[in-house]
Amino acid sequence: MGFFILILAAAVLIGWYLEDWSMFVPIVLIGCGVYGIALGASVGRRSRPPGAAKSSASYHVFWGAFLAIIGSVWIANDLYPGNVPLLVAAFLIWLAVTIIILTQRR
Repeated sequence: MGFFILILAAAVLIGWYLEDWSMFVPIVLIGCGVYGIALGASVGRRSRPPGAAKSSASYHVFWGAFLAIIGSVWIANDLYPGNVPLLVAAFLIWLAVTIIILTQRR
């Protein structure tokens, strides 16, 4: 909860500095996404028997990256309007690659 409050405070400061409050939500998404990725990386992969369920590291990394990508697409669309089809295509490619990587057996 403490990290979320820090992310909100940073988003408020950045929104205030840029004088563009529409950037508040994507900054929060990117901040929470980076936190999720860091959490997933710190959990790491524990040794588990073959066939056991995947660890929560994959879960945190996937959803953290998902939030960060959504925030990044939002900001890219704000900076370069009219690129929605390209941004949607890039997002779908990222999603497909991530699903393929996470579903492979190691």
